[in-house]
Amino acid sequence: MPARSLALLLWLWPMGVSAQFIQFNFQVDAEVTIEVMQPLDFGAMIRESEQTIGFSDLNAGIFAVSVINAAEILLEVIPTDSLTAAEEVYCLGRRCAMPVQLRFALYSGSDPRLGLEPAGLLDLPPSGRAYHVPSTGSQGQYSRFYILVGGRAEVGSAPEGAYVGDVTVLIHY
Repeated sequence: MPARSLALLLWLWPMGVSAQFIQFNFQVDAEVTIEVMQPLDFGAMIRESEQTIGFSDLNAGIFAVSVINAAEILLEVIPTDSLTAAEEVYCLGRRCAMPVQLRFALYSGSDPRLGLEPAGLLDLPPSGRAYHVPSTGSQGQYSRFYILVGGRAEVGSAPEGAYVGDVTVLIHY
C-alpha cells in the first residue's frame, strides 16, 4: 500500500517548476546637505580699524550645498549684524560686540577655492531668493553649488579677544 501512495503523490506533483526573482536595492539619502567648507575669517585686527573680505579672498566663507534632483529651491540667509566676544567680556553692561555687514553670493562653478568664474556668481539677498538647481539627469545624483560669504567688520574700541557670529542658511526644498 505505501508504494501506491508514493506513485499517486508523484503523479499529482507538477513536473516542471520555474520561478523568477527580481533583486533590487535602494538607498535613502538626504535631499539637501550643507557643509561649511571654510568659515569667514576677518583675521587679526587692531582697534579703530576695519577689514573687508570679498568673495574671492582667501578668508571668504564657503558653504557647499548638495541637492538631490531638485528643480527649484528657496534659499534664505539670516545674517548677524554684529560679532560678539567669544568670552564673557562686557562693555557698558552688555557682552562686547563689533558691527559687521555681510554679503552673500551663490556660485555654481567648480570649487571656489580654486578660483572664481564671474559668470557663476549671483548675489543673494538676505531676504531669500528662489534658485533653479540644474538637474543632473540621473536619478540619485546630486547637484552642487556654493554660498560665498564676505563682508566688512569694524573693530572700533572693542577690547581684544576673539569675536564670533552666526549665519543661518535655510533651504526650502
